[in-house]
Amino acid sequence: MTNLNRRNIIPILMIVIGLLLLVSSFLLLIDSSPFIKLIPASKAQSDSVYHIYPEIRRISVDDAKVFFDQKEVIFLDTRGEPLFSKGHIPGALSITVDQLFEKIDELDRNYLLITYCDSASEETSARLARLLLDNGFSMVMPLQGGIDAWVKFGFPLE
Repeated sequence: MTNLNRRNIIPILMIVIGLLLLVSSFLLLIDSSPFIKLIPASKAQSDSVYHIYPEIRRISVDDAKVFFDQKEVIFLDTRGEPLFSKGHIPGALSITVDQLFEKIDELDRNYLLITYCDSASEETSARLARLLLDNGFSMVMPLQGGIDAWVKFGFPLE
């Protein structure tokens, strides 16, 4: 009788061990993602309530500046030509939501794309980020606080 019980338990144990290995491998894969480690969620983001696309993770100005200094980012200015000409983040591309599909082929999918506007709620930049994410771009984040936050920190414009 005890041999019969052991035979029934062994397949169950094998299944449980297999599931544990599968779950731990998945968790290890998520934890080892370099993009997640490079861009931690900031305290300001977790404390704020974003009404426009709250599911889209924002990037802090400090974190954006790190990528800017390492030349590992493309900034997308969503404000339109008159404001773009008055001053923008160096190297930024001017792309409004309406122009996205005309200019989408100019964007490199291998870079982090940071969208920004001049609204503290990041409404326009979050809308552009949502469109980019919906069209196959995986590394897109609106700049927390927009260009006003960039200027407030004393970072360069051109």
